[in-house]
Amino acid sequence: MKKLIAALSVMCATCALHANTDYYVMLAVFSPGQIPVATSSIDGVCINLLYGEVQNANGLDFGVGCGHVREHMNGLQLNGGNVVGSAMAGAQLGLVNLVDGDMAGFQFSLWNDANVLGNGFQLGACNTAGEFNGLQLGLVNWATSMKGVQLGLLNFIDDSSLFFFPFVNGRF
Repeated sequence: MKKLIAALSVMCATCALHANTDYYVMLAVFSPGQIPVATSSIDGVCINLLYGEVQNANGLDFGVGCGHVREHMNGLQLNGGNVVGSAMAGAQLGLVNLVDGDMAGFQFSLWNDANVLGNGFQLGACNTAGEFNGLQLGLVNWATSMKGVQLGLLNFIDDSSLFFFPFVNGRF
């Protein structure tokens, strides 16, 4: 274990010496206790022990706590909580997944939210979205507008003539 921590420390220190703002590895205990700083972009791996934050991420973002990408995430987020500020393309797996913008891909958690536009598949106890194109599968599914199908106990589509319908709801 000590060798692994030493190797990760060397990798992070090497990345911190890189001349521009893009790095390959981010290691965070709790932001601002992370290398590199939260305004950096990562093309590689983000490791979050409690909470880690980056500007943009391409690759893998994983940890026990929360992974927060301020703008764009392309790849896989695997944390207790996953937060993306602008757009996400790929997959989010965790207890809570939030995208405050556009989501293209797959979300799996207790609560999934694609605030503006979701394209793909949401699987969770509660799935919410602004406009959603695809499949929502959960106990409670809600979308402002929908092109697709909702499967669950309670299904809501705000702009549909059939606003609420149990078990199956959809709009095309």
